[in-house]
Amino acid sequence: MKTIGNKIYSSVLLSVPQIVVTAGRLSARFTYMLLSITLLISFSACNDASQNKVEEQLDTMSSKLEDKVAEVKQDMKDNKDENFVKEAIRSNEMELQMLDAALKNGTIRDVKDAAKKMKPDHEKMGEEMKAYAAGKNITPDAVNNDHNDMANDKPGKEWDKNWADKMVMEHERVVGNFEDGERDLNDPALKTIVTNALPKLRSHLEMSKALRDKLNR
Repeated sequence: MKTIGNKIYSSVLLSVPQIVVTAGRLSARFTYMLLSITLLISFSACNDASQNKVEEQLDTMSSKLEDKVAEVKQDMKDNKDENFVKEAIRSNEMELQMLDAALKNGTIRDVKDAAKKMKPDHEKMGEEMKAYAAGKNITPDAVNNDHNDMANDKPGKEWDKNWADKMVMEHERVVGNFEDGERDLNDPALKTIVTNALPKLRSHLEMSKALRDKLNR
């Protein structure tokens, strides 16, 4: 009985907290299975007459538990790509809002020129990511209008500075996400989209930094 207990705890239970609890996916049924195994081991230790029956039950439940762990692992792997796609689409839509705001409210030529250069790239990135999402049956999250306030704010020197600062922050965040995705995503097709987009995103980041520095001199 001790051998079975060690086998279960070492091969399955020790991996569960990392795989399931961290992911927030510990279902009631899964919890019940864990508790049942623990109780069966404790019960059999006190009642040698039931050992054979308990061993059979433990083997069955251990197999089910291992299957569940494998299922959770696969879900986490699949969700990584899906979550990345949703966030990429949302972020791109927000940046397009900011670019439209610059074309409307930018008061110096450099701001409008930067927006004009970046907008076609972001439109292409958005189309590619949405096409990928449609092919994988991924439904993008609704995009809020967080940056519409900039379109309604009073144009001027401070508006231009604020816009440039936000473009730097947004592109730093997006470049970081895409670099992580290039390393960690599962689907090679999605990785290709990410790899192809990164040079443009890095170029936008450098453009935004140069504009911010110029406006803050």
